[in-house]
Amino acid sequence: MPFDPYSMDSEEWPPLWAALLDGDLAEAGHLIAKGAMLDDLIEESGDTFLHRAAQRGDLKLVNFFLKHGCPRSLESFDYISHTSLIRAAAYGQTEVVDILLQKGANPNANQKSHIGNTALREAVKGSYVEIVALLLEAGGDPTIPGWMQLTAVDKASGLRSIEGEKIRAMLAGYPASIPRPA
Repeated sequence: MPFDPYSMDSEEWPPLWAALLDGDLAEAGHLIAKGAMLDDLIEESGDTFLHRAAQRGDLKLVNFFLKHGCPRSLESFDYISHTSLIRAAAYGQTEVVDILLQKGANPNANQKSHIGNTALREAVKGSYVEIVALLLEAGGDPTIPGWMQLTAVDKASGLRSIEGEKIRAMLAGYPASIPRPA
């Protein structure tokens, strides 16, 4: 059940939350061995330590989460409809994207009832060529509409850089939902 750690006194926090907040992975591992679960730390907003670690490129914490099992955390959407994979893609964290995909993160996850962006759309928006390639290789669909009904293909059409040219070339075989400029 989600909780709101920010409305609680620090003495009320679950011990696993406190250990992770302090960066004490040894203590966190000990607590998990005693039965604490990482998936119990999903905040009311949907945010998790895994989301924040993915955004920062904190490979140590990402690997800790994946080693100790966190299937719900891996696929949970945060307050802006991002999974940990979408956050990693949006912030150009190539190694994290690769690791999350290897562990089964869904490259097409999107919260249609909200913003709906996919990891691929976010990677295109950031002009992260390597991440776009990884997501396409993992089955990412560049035609899924996101915010304003724009797809990754649509976002790529507006990129005016060397990276943008590479991304447009990767997506050239996919249809745009808006007319492409001539």
